Amino acid sequence: MAFISAGEDILARDLWPQGSGVLLQDAHLDAHTVSTGRIVPSELDELADWMFVEVGSDGRRGKVYVKGGGAEEEDSSELVLRVQGIVHEANLTLTGDWDRTEDNAKKAVQRLSLVSGGCSVAFEPQCAALTSIREMVGLMLGISSSSRRPRSKAIVLRRRVFTKVADGATEVGPSVVETGDDPSGVLHDMSSRWRIVSRLRCGIQDEEGDILHLNPLLIRPGDLVDVSVTVAVILKKTPFGRKYEVVFEPCTIVRLWSAGSMKILLSPRESRETPASSVLKPKGKMGEGFCFRGTRGDKTSSGSQFSA
Repeated sequence: MAFISAGEDILARDLWPQGSGVLLQDAHLDAHTVSTGRIVPSELDELADWMFVEVGSDGRRGKVYVKGGGAEEEDSSELVLRVQGIVHEANLTLTGDWDRTEDNAKKAVQRLSLVSGGCSVAFEPQCAALTSIREMVGLMLGISSSSRRPRSKAIVLRRRVFTKVADGATEVGPSVVETGDDPSGVLHDMSSRWRIVSRLRCGIQDEEGDILHLNPLLIRPGDLVDVSVTVAVILKKTPFGRKYEVVFEPCTIVRLWSAGSMKILLSPRESRETPASSVLKPKGKMGEGFCFRGTRGDKTSSGSQFSA
């Protein structure tokens, strides 16, 4: 996991009111205890030495990786960012914005839009970091972006719903669609051509720092969430040459605080009356990512844990 800083001495997540942006499981981490390889560089020259882009054999899609180095991280690994924000809009159903036609399967996405909720000091450094990553991808590929610079101060995350199954392909994983997800059978009928192979994972943090599974439909506008994000690169051929688009894809979403709680925490009066250091204390299991209690569909044990 890589964190975004808001300066040399503080992580952006630590600037949310009263420590509300800090996941209890890794509350022991700060700008001084996180290894430098897990903090997104703020300068472009340092960013160039930190990340690289690898394009797939089809030349259409790539991913962003973090370079290995040092005793702690010898091997390169896919970049996974942690971002926090107030939910503005969300479409997190299993099929996202799919219109239930096969022609639309290649365009269907799940989408999550995050805003500052008035806490720009914590949010804007994250926007700046994502912009720098987007620009660095273009510099590394030597081509221009196909998308305009975002006008609004929002972080838009989106994730493809379907994976195309080529003729005779064996590398595409099995469908994760369950019977209750597909009463009409339409997803089953097209699974030999388009398939849902993974689910967006959502959770809620309880008072003890455990993360419990949460139905994605319960992520609502106004909630403060912590999201793990990978970085995909889409390459396109246009009449003006090759273009690229950077897509920030959500992997796991954890609701830290509900919309009602954040309305109170973000109010000027509450911010004045409660010192930040008095709200959250480090609890729960230490982890680099999100450590859930229990697994999806596990009815016999609630103590097993896994990390994102």
